[in-house]
Amino acid sequence: MLSCAVGLTGAIGFPSSGEAADTLVLNVILNGESKGDFFVTRSDDGDFLIRQEDYGTLGLKTTGASVEFQGEPHISLRSVRDIAVSFDEKKLILAITAPAGPPPKSVIDLNPPSSRKLTAYQPREFSAFLNYGLTYSYGDPTGFQALTTSDKLGVRAGDVLFLTDSLYTKTQSTDTFVRLMSTVTYERRQDLQWFTAGDVFASSGELGSTMNIGGLGFSKVYRMNPYLIKQPTFNLTGVTALPSQVEIYMDGMLVRRENVQAGEFDLRNFNYYGGARSVEVLIKDPFGNVRRLSYPAYFSDVLLKHGLHEYSYNIGFLREQYGVKSNDYGKQAFSAFHRYGVSDSVNLGARAEGSEGIYNGGIQASFLFPRAGVLTAALAGSGGSGRTGGAFSLAHFYQKGNFGANLLLREFTRDYSTVATQVIADKTRQEANVGVNVTVARAGVFSLGYAESEKYAGVSTRVTSAAYSKNLSKTSMLFFTARAVREVDTEYEVMVTLNFYPGRDMFYSARYQKTGAADSETLQVQKNLPVGEGVGYRATLERSAADSAAASTLSPFVQYNGRYGTYALDSVLRHADGKTSDWYNVTAAGSLVYAGGLFGFARPVNDSFTFVMVDSLKDINVRVNNEIVGRTDSSGSMIIPTMASYQVNQITMDTSRVPMDYSMSGVNSDIAPSAWSGSCISFNAARVRAVTGKLFVKKDIRKEPLEYYEITMMVGEKKLAFQTGKGGEFYFEDVLPREPGSGSEDQFSCRSIKERRAKGGSVIKPGIYPASVDYGGQKCGFTIIVPITEDVITDIGDIVCAVTRASEPAHGAQ
Repeated sequence: MLSCAVGLTGAIGFPSSGEAADTLVLNVILNGESKGDFFVTRSDDGDFLIRQEDYGTLGLKTTGASVEFQGEPHISLRSVRDIAVSFDEKKLILAITAPAGPPPKSVIDLNPPSSRKLTAYQPREFSAFLNYGLTYSYGDPTGFQALTTSDKLGVRAGDVLFLTDSLYTKTQSTDTFVRLMSTVTYERRQDLQWFTAGDVFASSGELGSTMNIGGLGFSKVYRMNPYLIKQPTFNLTGVTALPSQVEIYMDGMLVRRENVQAGEFDLRNFNYYGGARSVEVLIKDPFGNVRRLSYPAYFSDVLLKHGLHEYSYNIGFLREQYGVKSNDYGKQAFSAFHRYGVSDSVNLGARAEGSEGIYNGGIQASFLFPRAGVLTAALAGSGGSGRTGGAFSLAHFYQKGNFGANLLLREFTRDYSTVATQVIADKTRQEANVGVNVTVARAGVFSLGYAESEKYAGVSTRVTSAAYSKNLSKTSMLFFTARAVREVDTEYEVMVTLNFYPGRDMFYSARYQKTGAADSETLQVQKNLPVGEGVGYRATLERSAADSAAASTLSPFVQYNGRYGTYALDSVLRHADGKTSDWYNVTAAGSLVYAGGLFGFARPVNDSFTFVMVDSLKDINVRVNNEIVGRTDSSGSMIIPTMASYQVNQITMDTSRVPMDYSMSGVNSDIAPSAWSGSCISFNAARVRAVTGKLFVKKDIRKEPLEYYEITMMVGEKKLAFQTGKGGEFYFEDVLPREPGSGSEDQFSCRSIKERRAKGGSVIKPGIYPASVDYGGQKCGFTIIVPITEDVITDIGDIVCAVTRASEPAHGAQ
């Protein structure tokens, strides 16, 4: 079994998020019995840290201090009483001696953290980027419409990130510049927390509102660890008299098989999907006896797992006229919510928001029923300016096999207000939404829905809908939708759509829609944009008619993703009532990026970016998660502006274009960058040229070959050692070996990569280099000439070394 352990924070004596720690794969031995290999984190002060769930696998009677780390509890072995811990660094063995106890419990984590996630490099380079864009809008017959420039600047130093963006727009009559959002974020990646100062969109949750606040914020951000399972999972505890095999069946299908030892066992963190499931567990002993256990289970991501928190607290000033004015901040305001997993079946939460003249708060509870789904209820109240109000919401979701249902009810009193709705006169009285869907094998998916929104003043809306979808083949799909919308009058709408997916990122669609007295037909062809360089396009042709009027519209769009930018043309050509009108948008966008001393131009950065270098090899395909994102340029480098933050991005060098005379060490690496960060990766590919010759020592008047001696050649400050053979023949390649322990520094440090490339990489340049052998207790010195050549192997002939005393300088002869 392979488990994972990571460090702890938040307690005296435990490493904080910023302290260094090594994650090792260790064979853990308890009282002389091997418990298997575990990922264990060793802190700088010599402590060993292991996840609490992995700690339970060891079967120790006592436990130590528990601290939340990366959203999960961990145990410090140093804090555990009555045990002794010893570490064999050479054999990678962690031996634990503890008092004898009852047979240990078999604890198996069915969703252990990925080893790739644990070992992925997490960059901490000082980096920056500037996204820039230019859009020119033109209409016919109106002419020039607008010229718009946009930018986004990001600077990251370790755990601190600064982001700001702005927009400049020039029209025929106006000329405006507006700053949009500016924020400084300090992230605690190990604790999944963000501290923000600046502009944020803050939401207080159900029955609340979302507001743009300029101020301070503190939030739990689970997307910083996308591999953490935060929803409730299925857990099973049992006892076996003999070593047994446990099989887990989900709705009759085998999904997991595990071996457990005799005694108590605990299977944890089985995660699945699809709502209500029937779980059957078979326990088979060595004699063929089988025990069957059946359990109802419900899998949903609505609730938090037991013990987890989710929260966001924000305070500051309301942003007024966002997108119109740069620095218009108004009243003081706050927004907050906090949710806690009381158990895997119950979550409780509270929320609040307020500004001058309005305060709003409420509570929320979510319940998971294995046979009935998820139920969430919320209550809220508001007050201010002499008016009080209340609101209530109830939501229910249920999914089982081919059947699903959902219900949402909201009720508001007339004077109920949030910060966002206090100025709205046409307030909502109630909202309702109910729907069911059924999947029938070979027939398709049928769904019915009803929604209504009733106002205290104004027009209420009621919508009844029916939908049907079916896969006609592996590459085609049919959709049918019918709606009745009742406001003052009732309007009926019917829509039929046929989609075709032939592959190669192509998509075709045909649609007919009739709404009241109007109808339209639409044809669309689309080629999806590649992640890397390449072309994507979309063309839509629509004919619409209402009463006696008819119109035809052609909307072509094309975008090219280049190495240094994106270039797009979006247009609409419309013909109606005998008149033609055109509209065109031409856009160009790119970025200037910096990381650890390296600069470059690229397409706009949409999350994080990285420099990739493959020696000086041109046109080498680079893949991210098996998808080609570009090719190296003439210098052997390229920039990937589409890295996914916090996730493991596997970057791979395609070796099919690497010449046969190149040496490579490693063709893929895993990187998990922080948001809006820059990083570097260098693949060690070097053109190999070999040098051969024969080494002799002069004795009296004759030359004697130096056979089976080790030659040491100095290349700058580095030593290159190689052996002579029979007849004094030697052979070496012009590629310098890596220094021990410098792998990560050499491959990922931007400054190290830049310096190494400036020196010519890891290849020994043509020149004269001093060398020596230890001959009879004395140094025998000489020089080796590395020639300028295109030959794969160059014979430099015979070399005669000169024996010198320790006090004499070495010299060479050839």
